Amino acid sequence: FSFNDHRACSVICPRFQPLWRQPRQLRQSTNYRDSTPLSCGTPTSSWHGSVLPKARLFGTRLEAREGSIPSAELHTSRMKGASSRRHGRLVRLFVLFLSTSLFLLVSAWISLSIILAKRIHATSPLLPSPVVPLGKIRASAPRPRGELETDRNEMHRPTIAFCVSVTGCDDKDRLFTAAHGAAVLAHSVYRASAESRGGRGYRHKMIAFIHPDAARCSEDDLSKLGYEVKIRGSPVAASEIRGKYLRHNIEKSGCCGEKELLKLYSYTLTEYPVVVHLDLDALVLQPMDELFDVMLDGPKSPALQTISVQSGQNIPNVVDAYFARDYMGVYWGGRKPVGVHGGFFVVRPSDAAFTELVDVVREGNYTLQDGWARSGHGRCHGGETIQGLLPYYYDILHPGTAIELNRCIYNAVVDNPRDRKGNCIAGQDPNNCEDCRKAPLGHIKLAHFTYCQKPWLCRDLDGPINWTSDNQTDRSAIRLCMGMQRAWFLMRKRLDEYTLRLQNISSDGSQRGVKSKTGSFKPEQFLGYCSNVGKKGYIPFHQVA
Repeated sequence: FSFNDHRACSVICPRFQPLWRQPRQLRQSTNYRDSTPLSCGTPTSSWHGSVLPKARLFGTRLEAREGSIPSAELHTSRMKGASSRRHGRLVRLFVLFLSTSLFLLVSAWISLSIILAKRIHATSPLLPSPVVPLGKIRASAPRPRGELETDRNEMHRPTIAFCVSVTGCDDKDRLFTAAHGAAVLAHSVYRASAESRGGRGYRHKMIAFIHPDAARCSEDDLSKLGYEVKIRGSPVAASEIRGKYLRHNIEKSGCCGEKELLKLYSYTLTEYPVVVHLDLDALVLQPMDELFDVMLDGPKSPALQTISVQSGQNIPNVVDAYFARDYMGVYWGGRKPVGVHGGFFVVRPSDAAFTELVDVVREGNYTLQDGWARSGHGRCHGGETIQGLLPYYYDILHPGTAIELNRCIYNAVVDNPRDRKGNCIAGQDPNNCEDCRKAPLGHIKLAHFTYCQKPWLCRDLDGPINWTSDNQTDRSAIRLCMGMQRAWFLMRKRLDEYTLRLQNISSDGSQRGVKSKTGSFKPEQFLGYCSNVGKKGYIPFHQVA
């Protein structure tokens, strides 16, 4: 080996560095076992014919023959090596400390970001729902095993589909129904679902069936609101119906004619275990998990004890549907059997059920005098479509598979339980004539704005003009309608607060002040969303200050 620099020699032979500083005679007189004299020389010299001494190599240390190096120099070399090793250990410990601290700081920053993101998402269905952890378990008081098992089951609960149907465009009212009704309804469903309840309950999916005639005025609106839009034509065209009376009259039935049958597509969503269909003027006030528990787990589920059913009926062994009947249809001249309310029903999806229902309509065995297949079902408003078809299907074709819910709690419309003569028309038990007009607002799980009027019409229900029908002149009915109306505007306010909060997040993450509403018409009732009475006084989204 030849080295042109004594510093290179020091790298290879660090133990021999002290020899370079000794007199040449001492260096030349130093003997090594079985080796020739070794000289590192001056910075410009090289090894001339020297042989690398036979020594033991441990790492980068070259051990010389004991006693070949003066003891003082050997002690100095060892002390310097020990000091160097201690210095290296300190450097490594310091680097480890810095890397660990940096890792902890980054982890804390990521955790804080996740928490802030969850809080931002906590009040809106308009953005993808965050993954919310289960409820906290206190270390000081361990929860029973049964509760822990319940929490684990909550994580595996399926998603429930919530559907709406849009059958046409009314350019004058489009802004108030498709945009605002759908937005507030979706937010109310969100707040009653697992996404905003700490993971407890069922998750939800909003779906909209839109008729081609309504696509131009609602498809974009509902898509932006987070709905999964499905463009569907009527499952049965009027020209396909074989029955003469139904073929000529179904287009004039109810609110929407044969387009009302769009709601039957709820049965085709077989990827979901349960489907809830709601009108756009509905509002979910409380979770309805008990309905889903019983439908999925059977009538032996403990949740059955919490379901309020209409009096005078038996609980079936298999629950394939829930609905509430429209007893006010009898008040307005309809005949029993009473039809269902088309604005709310819960079904178990089934392609077979969808096909059977479509075949019943296509057969067209219906007359106004005798109803569906001479069963009497369907002799009411909208009886030619959903309101009469569903009770015929579950009462006659498949009895013992559906439950009629208490209309005062599920689908509360604040209806009068008696006809004009004072006879009870609500329920199957004449001795139990429950008056929904006196129901506490806190007990209602689903409100439906029919007789109480649409909230976005900004009608003063307690004013000199009676905006409701004659069965709502009872003061208790007016008070309940006003409570439901204010609950709708409160839900609108919660949705707006979330939207405005997102719009006012600055680049550094701070939040600017959320501007208040401008409506001055009865702000304690309408919360600033109405500037005057009537739909012209309603303040839509884009006009909110």
